Amino acid sequence: MQSLHRRQLEIVKFARSNTPVTRPVLSDALGLSLPTVSVAVRELLEAEVFVEDGYLKSSGGRRARVLTLNPDFLHSLGLSVSMSGVRGVIADLSGGVVAEGYSEWGVAPTREIVLETLFRVATELIESAPRAPAGIGIGISGLVRRADGVSIRFPHIEDWRDVPVASLVEERFRLETFLDNDVNASTLAELRFGAGRGLENFLYAFIGRGIGLGIVVNGRLYRGASGNAGELGHLAMGPDGLLCHCGNYGCLETVAGPEAVVSEVRQAIESAAISSIAPDETGAVSIMSVFDAAEAGDRLAENVVTRAAEHLGRMLANMANLFDPELIILGGLLAKASESTQATIRRVFEARVLPAIAPGVALRVSELGDTAGALGAADVVFQNSISALTET
Repeated sequence: MQSLHRRQLEIVKFARSNTPVTRPVLSDALGLSLPTVSVAVRELLEAEVFVEDGYLKSSGGRRARVLTLNPDFLHSLGLSVSMSGVRGVIADLSGGVVAEGYSEWGVAPTREIVLETLFRVATELIESAPRAPAGIGIGISGLVRRADGVSIRFPHIEDWRDVPVASLVEERFRLETFLDNDVNASTLAELRFGAGRGLENFLYAFIGRGIGLGIVVNGRLYRGASGNAGELGHLAMGPDGLLCHCGNYGCLETVAGPEAVVSEVRQAIESAAISSIAPDETGAVSIMSVFDAAEAGDRLAENVVTRAAEHLGRMLANMANLFDPELIILGGLLAKASESTQATIRRVFEARVLPAIAPGVALRVSELGDTAGALGAADVVFQNSISALTET
């Protein structure tokens, strides 16, 4: 691919956040003369970075041609590695999913199983892709060190310490590879392609097997000093409480996380509580079976889920009072919860958020579904690939 000069790069970066655009819009937004923009756009059209897509509606005068980024100018491979499994997508520049793959853990994952599954999903997607991806982005659960692509800790795997995931993947596939936390990756997907598009300040609340928070401030993902901001599940609900896997007592995950909900239900059933929930042949109870039972009117499930939802509503109100966001996006299991559970979260949230902040913040369910983490990881590749196109 040919290099882009500085003005072209400015135009491409603006269009990524604001597409579709027109030449006059680019001129006003970037402070460039219309002839300068027209020359740069013509070159970008010739390089197939942009495509023209009809005309903007006009109230009078000459109609402006609409410009959009060519989705097929770049493809990338995004992978999301969670405590549930590995999900991957081949994405185009507009966030369209060209191909998708998923592999769930059949047994409790070990370091070897995680890496083998990651390699297998990546291999299958690269081999099925219509064109070679520009690179690989990975969003992974737990603590990460982005600078050198190291996964510091993966939850519940004892021998997972400082695993150089990015370099291992890069060595295997000979493609530049970037590593990030999975919730941060999902937040980037919302910022670029989802409900957060065009917003300056929003939060992304995610529940998988853990609870995380993505934070966008002034249009940029906030990562914190070590790059690991947003561990919402490990905020203490009080000085006491149950022991969390992180080593502290009373974390949010111990009262509102999926494992806590399932554990409470299972213990109640073992104590002869009346419930329609039936453990499987291994004695396991899934969080979705608890959700389904609550929706069907099972009293035990309703009470346990409602209490967890109330905890979440209070914590999200705390986050709104702290950050004053425009929007809080509910992702992961929060997006799959029943309307009644989401209504409980909203009710408690609205009762706890400060009156001065309440009118300016909304709660909205993510529309990106299970692909959010992989899609956001793919976008990290786009960000770096586009920046690398500048002339030296």
